[in-house]
Amino acid sequence: DHVITTLHAMLVTHAMLVTGKERPRNLEKAAESLGALGPSAYPALLDSLNRIKAPSLRAQILQSLAQSDPARAVGPLAEVLADVKQEPTSVRIAAADALGRAGTYGHDTLAKALGSETDLQVRQQLITAIGKSKATVAAPQLGKLLVSGTDPETRDLILNALVEIGGAEALRVLRDVSGQVTDPTLLQRVRESINRLETPPAAAPVPNPQARKVSGAISVATD
Repeated sequence: DHVITTLHAMLVTHAMLVTGKERPRNLEKAAESLGALGPSAYPALLDSLNRIKAPSLRAQILQSLAQSDPARAVGPLAEVLADVKQEPTSVRIAAADALGRAGTYGHDTLAKALGSETDLQVRQQLITAIGKSKATVAAPQLGKLLVSGTDPETRDLILNALVEIGGAEALRVLRDVSGQVTDPTLLQRVRESINRLETPPAAAPVPNPQARKVSGAISVATD
């Protein structure tokens, strides 16, 4: 019964999306609900993506594709991201974000896209997605962007992404960058990022139950 109910809900939602008779916000919520159904909803989402042109709805469908079946979603997400002629910037940004949400499945695509992307907003979203998904494979490309020179906002995103990626590869890239850059402000930021990776986070203090008992005993004795 549960399977039948889920299938029925998926068919109804898919029909709602492709006919487009509901309000835009309702359609976006419908696309979001399909993503929560898992791999079984992937074909309906892909079909919707191929039929629907509204940018905001396409952006939500991309997110839902990555949620429903991240392994299969990478291909369509990469196609949308690469379609500079037909896809508006907002949809390409959504594709970059969705690739980050696809976990390790999207790492290679993110790294490749970063190397060729020319739109500043899309590039910044790629950098953010790389950091959040900890795409170690993209760390060298991040280093190249730092060395080649970029605007301060993108520079900060790159440094934050490398710190989020962490590990030996990110540290190696930062050390390599520190030996190549000459701008004193950038060099200071790079060194700060290296220090953040080299310094382990402080461990949270462990409560001592015995200390509380002793403190309570003293309080009672005082009263």
